[in-house]
Amino acid sequence: MTEVSLHGGNLEEPLPWSSIFPSAPGIDSLPAISENPSIMRSLTSSLCPLLITLSLSVTPFFTQELRADHHEEKDIVTLASEHKSLKTLVKALKSAGLTDILKLKGPFTVLAPTDDAFSKLPEGTLEGLLQPENRQKLAILLKNHVLTAQLKSADLKPSTRKSIAGKELIVTHEASEDPEGSPVIKIHSATVTKADIMSSNGVIHLIDTVLIPKP
Repeated sequence: MTEVSLHGGNLEEPLPWSSIFPSAPGIDSLPAISENPSIMRSLTSSLCPLLITLSLSVTPFFTQELRADHHEEKDIVTLASEHKSLKTLVKALKSAGLTDILKLKGPFTVLAPTDDAFSKLPEGTLEGLLQPENRQKLAILLKNHVLTAQLKSADLKPSTRKSIAGKELIVTHEASEDPEGSPVIKIHSATVTKADIMSSNGVIHLIDTVLIPKP
């Protein structure tokens, strides 16, 4: 099969120099180009628009590729595992057998108690929940921190939301100490300390208190 070049001939045929730059000399006279200022000016005026066009066309492509590599998407469990303040939560999720659920497509919103939040539980509570015989109780506790929707901080307006444990979560706002700052988001008595940690299957909000479901 005969391959065709952009100018309509066979690839074996040399591309006519004059078909690209009509005002430029023939290809045989290239060695003399640098010695002729008028020819150099002609080539410069012909090449610059072409190079600029190519640059504008190619740059967005490579920028998009670099951006995609830089912001590699990770699921909720992976992000939580990499977060320095969520070691206890990840341990609890594994013990309760919930990691596979939070790796699903979702989307989910996870109200993630930090390590400090778990440390505020009564002494012995966490240790007891991590025992195999209390796995179901632990799962219910953790499910009370998960919603089946992607709710960014802007979506967490004063309202009542239902967790996947079937319990109602009351969202309220408090005025920020900064008059120009955003309202402080509270879920019951817990405060959102860091919001909108985005993942491939939802969003994580760090909270400073474990949400204990009522019986």
